Amino acid sequence: MKTKNILAAAVASAMIIGGSLVLGGCDRESENEEETVEATEATEIETEKETEETETETEQTSVEESETVPTTSEETEESVQTTETTADPYKLYTFDELEVESFTDSKQVLPFHAMEDYSLALKTDWGQFLISNGEAKVGKIDIALGDMVFELDCEMDDVGSTARAYLVKSNDSIYIYTESSLMDDYEALNVYEFGNGSISFVGSMEGMDVGAYLGEPFTDPGSFELVDAAGMGSPMFLAGRFKVGDDGMPVATSNIWQFRDYNPDIRYFFENDMTGYAVDKNGNATTEEKTVTPEDMFLLVETDQETYIDIQTDAGDIIRIDITEAVKYERDELGEYFNFFRAIFRLGILDNLTTYNPG
Repeated sequence: MKTKNILAAAVASAMIIGGSLVLGGCDRESENEEETVEATEATEIETEKETEETETETEQTSVEESETVPTTSEETEESVQTTETTADPYKLYTFDELEVESFTDSKQVLPFHAMEDYSLALKTDWGQFLISNGEAKVGKIDIALGDMVFELDCEMDDVGSTARAYLVKSNDSIYIYTESSLMDDYEALNVYEFGNGSISFVGSMEGMDVGAYLGEPFTDPGSFELVDAAGMGSPMFLAGRFKVGDDGMPVATSNIWQFRDYNPDIRYFFENDMTGYAVDKNGNATTEEKTVTPEDMFLLVETDQETYIDIQTDAGDIIRIDITEAVKYERDELGEYFNFFRAIFRLGILDNLTTYNPG
């Protein structure tokens, strides 16, 4: 809970005391009058000085207290920042620690929580969901809702497990998204529909998972990232934008994918000279040819996975490289075993850390 400290600022008050000076004797009347005026003026000057000093001290007191005592909004911001920084995303929960969660207008995705026995659980208005990570079943997954256990289809091999899961509300329907670990570091996204106290299988997307654990949180069913992981020890992955479709399956909202790297220090280079075209500030390729030499280190930026990749050199130039032939060759040669990452590495791309080669 956020705490609020309320301190009252002390304000000093000054009382101005006026006085008159009376001297005895009649023969010094005028002189006494002058001395009386002078004394009165001196008293008034002294009183004004005391008033100014008192007001100055009062202002200083108020300033010092306003500097040392944070406002409510400042305290709130500090409290929020502390909560965000100290929260442990890898915490393992017990069932007693779980609270009942509900959908709201601003909260349409409820993540499952990892338990101490490595199962995934979520308490909701409809009961408690539980996904066990015990003995793996090939192509099957058990999702329990209270005492009912549903054995459902799943893209999972015999060494897989469910790494993450989300309860998602979209189009007045509720879905369960689960992510399964496969061999060679591959992932699979499985989608189930929940309704009328039952859970049914919708479909799977092999090689894909929600990108929340790699960056952007999964909070909006209308716009979220899916990650296409290269697997096989690759240093990179692709992130694309999706939304929940009418049937619950993710639907791409763009054909552009952003390259992401697991290691921020990684850089790539070509084995041989490679020619491409400069890309303008609007992301369009120009007719200006650019040659990238093996000495030019670069980052992979984006791709449509069919015709091009954009790279950014350490000098800051963005260059578009044609990959049409490399992708066509990979498709013709390997058919259903097509791998986009292997296709672009056929261009002779190496990296400065692992010299990764999926071929």
